[in-house]
Amino acid sequence: MCSAGSWAEWTEVSEDTTGTKVYVDFDKIHKIDGFAYYWSLTDFLEPAYELLSVKMYAAADCKAFRFMQVSLLVYKLPMAEGEAILTSIPDPKWNYAPPDSVLEDILEAVCAH
Repeated sequence: MCSAGSWAEWTEVSEDTTGTKVYVDFDKIHKIDGFAYYWSLTDFLEPAYELLSVKMYAAADCKAFRFMQVSLLVYKLPMAEGEAILTSIPDPKWNYAPPDSVLEDILEAVCAH
């Protein structure tokens, strides 16, 4: 896990090789029966399909170390600024984070909180 920097309520938990940073809002994590519900924010260094940031609401199964995306909010501005475009997840499924990935860093941070 990378060192933690902060941006408002967001705490940096990882950075990939392209300079894209990922943050988690630790104040809004809710844990119920081994599951953690959380918001993460991905802030792209370079635009991805004209987007500069994405907020994800997800559930983490800390016992099985997996996550499920519940909803996505995409933004044309950095750090989830401006108007959001909601992307629904029609059939959410559990996903496992690849080893040594940004997703693994997020799960470690959320489950350790």
